[in-house]
Amino acid sequence: MVGRFPGELQLANSTCTASVLDGREGSAELVANELSRLSVSVAGLTEVRWPGSGTHVSNDYSYHWSGRDDGQHRQGVALALAPDASRALVYWKPVNNRLLLARLRHSHGRITIIVAYAPTNMAADEEKDEFFTQLSSLTADISRHDIVWILGDLRRVRQIWV
Repeated sequence: MVGRFPGELQLANSTCTASVLDGREGSAELVANELSRLSVSVAGLTEVRWPGSGTHVSNDYSYHWSGRDDGQHRQGVALALAPDASRALVYWKPVNNRLLLARLRHSHGRITIIVAYAPTNMAADEEKDEFFTQLSSLTADISRHDIVWILGDLRRVRQIWV
């Protein structure tokens, strides 16, 4: 939804998390079509499997992704934004293959979105601890005036802030 001013996102229940962008040709278009059909403006995506980081537009949806730096098509997160949400984007930052940060304007100020893909319980404790330390660090740097959305697959629950 477009807010009162161009580039301003109205708050609405329009988020989803999915493990869908697997690098196959046409997957971005299929996801964009489904998000559009469901009227989803903002979606956190996990298991994106796109290496590196960047921005891609497909069927009017913009994808901002953060993947592995070693070229492997594993893990990765992305934020899919409909045109109204894309116009509201202030900035985005790829953190690593498991975390992405974005900030958007909306009718009540700013919203900070973190897309997160936690390691599985089978991963080494050090890997899990590093992920939650990085997530905690990201949340600590967010303005206290922002609304915060953490989208993704957290796989295990752990208190990340006080």
